Amino acid sequence: DVPIPTPTSVPIPAPTGVPIPSPSPLPIPAPTVVPTLSPTSLFPTPLPSDVPTLSPTNDTWNFGTWIPSGIPSRFPSFSPSITVSPTISLTPTVSPTLSLSPTPMPTLEPTSDTFRCADVWDNLVDVELPWTFDNTQTKWAPVFVPRDLRFLNEHAHWEVGEMWTMETTVSSTCGNDLIFSFCSRRGFLKIVVPAYATNFTITVVDTIKFAPSYYYMRNRCQNAGSVTFSDVKLGFGSCNLDVGPTIYPTYLPSSIPTISLQPTLSPSHIPTYLPSSVPTSLPSSIPIPLPSSLPSSLPTSHPTPSPSSLPLPFPTLVPRSDPSSLPSAIPTLLPTPLPSMIPSMLPSSTPSSIPSALPSILPSPLPTQKPSFGPSPRPSISPTSDPTPVTPYPTATPTGYCPNDLLLLHPVMKVDHGVAWASSPTIMDDNSTVSREFGLLSGSVAPGAHSDFTVFLNDKLIGQHGSFTKTIPEMAGRVEIFAVKSKIYRDQRIVKVAYQLTDSAGRSTVRLGDEFDIQITLFYTGYTQLSYNGTSQTASCESLPNTTSGIGFCSMQTPIAWFSEDHDNEIYASISVLYNTIASVTSEKVVVTCKQLPTFDALIDGNMELVLPFHPLPPGATFDVIVNADTNKQALRTWQFTIEYNAAHLTYVSSTTSTNFTSTFSSHDSEGLLTVSNAGLSNDEASSQVNTGSSIYIATLTFQLNSDVSDMVLLGLFKLTTNSMENDDNIIFVSEKVGQVNDERGTGYTWGQMTVQSVSPVGIFSYAVVSELVNISPLNGIIETSSINTVLIYDESSHIDISGDVICNLYSLSDLEALSLNSCVASVSSLHFRGSSQVSVLVEYGDLSALVDMIVWYPQHVDINSSDFVLNPISENCSQYQTAQLSAYAYFNTGDSAVFKIGDVTDIVRFVSSNENSITINGTQLEAHEIGSSEVSISCYPEVFVSKTVVTVHVVSTPVSLESLSVIVYTNISWVEDDTLVGLEDSFVPQVQFQRELEGYGDVGHIVVYAEFDDGTWLDVTQEAAITLVHGFENILDLQEQDRTVRVIEESGTSWCRPAIYASYSPCNNSEPVSNYGFVKKRDSRAVSCLLTIDEPQIAREGDGATLQPFNITDLATLTVTVFYDDGSSKDFTHDDRAVLTIIEGDILASLTGNKLSVLPTAVIEPDLSWDVTIEVTFPGLYNLSDSVSTTVVEFEYLTLEATHSPSIIELGPILEVRQIACTGLYQRFEMSA
Repeated sequence: DVPIPTPTSVPIPAPTGVPIPSPSPLPIPAPTVVPTLSPTSLFPTPLPSDVPTLSPTNDTWNFGTWIPSGIPSRFPSFSPSITVSPTISLTPTVSPTLSLSPTPMPTLEPTSDTFRCADVWDNLVDVELPWTFDNTQTKWAPVFVPRDLRFLNEHAHWEVGEMWTMETTVSSTCGNDLIFSFCSRRGFLKIVVPAYATNFTITVVDTIKFAPSYYYMRNRCQNAGSVTFSDVKLGFGSCNLDVGPTIYPTYLPSSIPTISLQPTLSPSHIPTYLPSSVPTSLPSSIPIPLPSSLPSSLPTSHPTPSPSSLPLPFPTLVPRSDPSSLPSAIPTLLPTPLPSMIPSMLPSSTPSSIPSALPSILPSPLPTQKPSFGPSPRPSISPTSDPTPVTPYPTATPTGYCPNDLLLLHPVMKVDHGVAWASSPTIMDDNSTVSREFGLLSGSVAPGAHSDFTVFLNDKLIGQHGSFTKTIPEMAGRVEIFAVKSKIYRDQRIVKVAYQLTDSAGRSTVRLGDEFDIQITLFYTGYTQLSYNGTSQTASCESLPNTTSGIGFCSMQTPIAWFSEDHDNEIYASISVLYNTIASVTSEKVVVTCKQLPTFDALIDGNMELVLPFHPLPPGATFDVIVNADTNKQALRTWQFTIEYNAAHLTYVSSTTSTNFTSTFSSHDSEGLLTVSNAGLSNDEASSQVNTGSSIYIATLTFQLNSDVSDMVLLGLFKLTTNSMENDDNIIFVSEKVGQVNDERGTGYTWGQMTVQSVSPVGIFSYAVVSELVNISPLNGIIETSSINTVLIYDESSHIDISGDVICNLYSLSDLEALSLNSCVASVSSLHFRGSSQVSVLVEYGDLSALVDMIVWYPQHVDINSSDFVLNPISENCSQYQTAQLSAYAYFNTGDSAVFKIGDVTDIVRFVSSNENSITINGTQLEAHEIGSSEVSISCYPEVFVSKTVVTVHVVSTPVSLESLSVIVYTNISWVEDDTLVGLEDSFVPQVQFQRELEGYGDVGHIVVYAEFDDGTWLDVTQEAAITLVHGFENILDLQEQDRTVRVIEESGTSWCRPAIYASYSPCNNSEPVSNYGFVKKRDSRAVSCLLTIDEPQIAREGDGATLQPFNITDLATLTVTVFYDDGSSKDFTHDDRAVLTIIEGDILASLTGNKLSVLPTAVIEPDLSWDVTIEVTFPGLYNLSDSVSTTVVEFEYLTLEATHSPSIIELGPILEVRQIACTGLYQRFEMSA
């Protein structure tokens, strides 16, 4: 009844020399969906096969190696079943078949340009194409960050489990293939960009594994290349119907035949193509290995010859409508109706669900394609109470097969110290390197803060914290300035300004360092023109600003030429911040007045002058007055002068004289009379050169203004009298002469005056201890605060903290929606409902004021996710259900909806269940109790201001099946990088690598056991599983069952990787246990040297005087032992019992307690004996190595005292007295030294 297609003029090829079997009258039987050649669970092979098995097991991991022939497989092997496969018939089929089975890999290359979904890329992704990614040297570097994908992450269908299509056209200058994907544990929508690709188009269909997510690169470029994304299309669903096989079955027939090793479920209802109109060539004498893609248009004119008694070596040209009665030599592309008598030569693509009848009697001729992922679902032989007499492990020699079981771990990376927010889940790459991206590094902490990280396995801390990172402050973007002194004088020409640096966001901690420079510039414009059109001078500031407040001072001396004797002059000052000699920001100019210069007469005819300060001084200030002399061309040798001063306002402090003179004497009384004289020259030979002139420096006298002096001009403060001036010939050439006084008025006055002016404030600077707050109070009720500190600057360059005396208010009342103030403490809490990129706080102190800018991040939305949405019993007749881990990611912003940062808030929120009879929540873990459903969300304070997702989790009665155990042994972790500097706006990806190698005696490996279920979930059963050592390892390893650790107890001298751990687990202890082996990897390294060190070169008896200051000799020394190996590694043996410490010299002086050396209380140090103690380390029975180190025992012996007096005199014997110096009334100084 089947219509025959219209005949064509194409002749039918002549029959081949091989007879074609007769067509069978039977219809094609319904195909089976389960291939036959696969391992079974009921009839495993009794012993390991000498030849590797033929067919692979259902393994989703590729360890990259085949198990070599002759070596037992890691798991029980299975031989192929005996099946019968039909030949391929020449009878034409009506239509190509339609495969509904999914293919194992996503489609990588499209066959047409048709993208049949709504492309959301342009509307939802904030990236302008073409876009070049050049950070290819950094593994896990983000390509499109969360802020680029913020709208995509908010899409209604961008949820876990939803199918999406991504079509990308890329070009690459990298010399190796690069892998890109959205972030999840294994990535999704993953593409591989070939090396040096040019406009290469890739289409991939996949389901979302994690949301929200971002797009990143999973490996590194081997050269400094880049990748350009010239076009990207992204659509919900399967968007290209012309794409080849995908991970999802098609639901419409394809227009071209499917070529697949998998059986079809039903014939296609679309006929085949029309027959060809072109004659075929002469028939080939060699059979065609594959069937023709098109059937013949007509049946043969007469029946085909009888079937051959021999199997055909290759399939026939076209398929027949019924199976052959004789077996084929190679497998058919169609399902077989009956078992074949000859094993198939190709492996099945999927495991069989029907067990084979008998184990194979023939060994497999080929190795398996890849190792099995897990053991058989059931043990080969029922467990017994007796030990296994024979085990295939360990083998006599290493097998060379060592799977990287570390990839099966489920680690979680968290912040240990500091503030950083995880913006993606923890991932592990193929090198066992764990990483996680962290951002929002400046939130609730000042720039420059440190953070470090830790790794957990099932809430157990692994190793030590590490990967220290420090945020780099932003460059200075603002500078506030005011003049400390608004007026400068002839004797006080230094312009001093106070400044405060902040970055562009208002943070007072800015970037400093080698590239940083801050400069002051003075402008002289003549009179009052603010615009610069005159002379300027620039100099670097003498110090850096405070790293917390950003406050600093800068000064520069003004040229005397910028002053005038006729009037005041105005100059201007500004501050510039430079990075790498390029100005980042420059302040406004401030005005400084150069006061008119006083004029003075020159000294003549021999006399002295008294120079007073020309600038005002505050009450209580200490100041100097200078005495100079005109020698009237004489060589001055001795002199004496008297100063009368106002003792009601002044107090004499001290005096110093010129170093050209010696033996100076002074006397003064409380009435304000001071006399100073000298006894001669310090250098007679140079007297004429240094003591002759019109302005010879004589002395400096120091006075202090009394603190009760009011602001005023003090008249009649000083008067100078020159009592005598004597030359080298002892001739007095000046006697009792009134000296000249130079003060702020100039010269020509007998009594000098000064101006008293109290210190006054000139400005305030304020700053927030933490300028950037993250408001988490809506999520957990915790209030975040930051104090605002204020510094008051005085006109004498002093400054004090006045934080408790100022008034703080919000500059804009609308900012009350984001932040509150209590006195000068800023806080964010659940009372607020938005963020802000700039909250300005006005700080006031009298008529002085300052502004402080702050940033507030607010959690506008929280995404909640669960690792499992259906919780099943973990086995039949078991009341224990699966558990699930909850996670929550918040979207923080500063009021601008276009700018947000993602942060993991899992550990700070409180998850709630709507049905606690069915599901309760323990921290972040869902625990099921009875069948039902529950909506899981978080508590917010209050609920109205934060949007959040709600996930529904179901508890069902259908149990899951325990497929396998994963047994992993790791030793430690090693952080990849430390002390990394990261920008405030950047993200940081710490990396840590799990290690598994046991290096020698005492090394410990930690055991982790996971139960893997058939729904893709896992359960940590490390504590519940039964763990034993494999027979043969009892003398090498020590298993600590309570700690779940294994310890090396014997140096084997070889490197090996073997399944030394055996674990089994039975859910609820009421079902057949599942077991597996755990591989232990031991690295052999030969010890080549050792080093013994001691931390102190000298040691003293406890309580001896040598242990006291200033000697500080220790009474306890510490020894350290290190062994070095030929692979460059080293190991600390200090506390290893196999390292033996012995005193080989000086054992009568000291003793050892462990690795501590101390002096014996009975030790006697003899002058003619050695005081050295030598210690040796050896390793009996382990290493033929030794080393020694020495230290010296010391004790306090005696103290020497010496006495001297000045001026000194020559006398014999000890100094018994101090004597008066001539008639001065003064005595010698007596000094002791030890």
